[in-house]
Amino acid sequence: EDKRFQCRVLLELGDSGELEFAKELVQETIRANTRRGYIDMDGCDNICTDLDGILDKARLRIQRGQWESALEISQFVLLTGMKLADEADSRSGSLGWTVHAAMETVTLALSSLVESREDRAKWVRRLLETAQDPVFEGWTDWRYELLRRTAVLADEQNEDAFYETLANLSDRRWESFQDGPRYDEQDKQIRYYVIRHAHGAEEGRAYLERNLAVDEFRLILAKEYMEEGNYAAAEALCRE
Repeated sequence: EDKRFQCRVLLELGDSGELEFAKELVQETIRANTRRGYIDMDGCDNICTDLDGILDKARLRIQRGQWESALEISQFVLLTGMKLADEADSRSGSLGWTVHAAMETVTLALSSLVESREDRAKWVRRLLETAQDPVFEGWTDWRYELLRRTAVLADEQNEDAFYETLANLSDRRWESFQDGPRYDEQDKQIRYYVIRHAHGAEEGRAYLERNLAVDEFRLILAKEYMEEGNYAAAEALCRE
């Protein structure tokens, strides 16, 4: 009789249909914690508790080698969390932790995908579409964080899809008069990770050296110099 409890049991036991059970559970928990059309801080914490539980199941799927199911679940939790960021009182910080946990679970699943050597095209397309979802408007740091983590799938066959996504996001910012140095740096950071994964560390370093105006690139390069024992070059970057 308790729909929410039923969904939790099915999500726990089921080896198929996990995503549908997760969606039903989230619908029920949002409904139960919405009062007069508003989700207060306690309600947001309750919803996040269920979302965290769903992510636990996703991580269990990864351990079983079911990375595709884990990606579907964690992607759903991520989008749900981003939507709640505009609809719920998240001052307690629980929602931020849940979004971060979803990102980490996506990363674990993507690592399994890379190791499996299966075709990446479908998930590159899906994750790039997710990064362009309107729920990330106003939360661009999370959007670019997802792109950075997705870059682990970049190769010579799909790298243009990443650049096309970055161009689309740039066009959107120009249309809304939001473009600026910060976004330019985020764009360059994603391009670096795409180049590094698609073409290797040498081309990645060449890109860093061509874009030293980005502070994060100076830090990355300084650490690489230190690992190589080139302390003078690392010190020069830090001083600059």
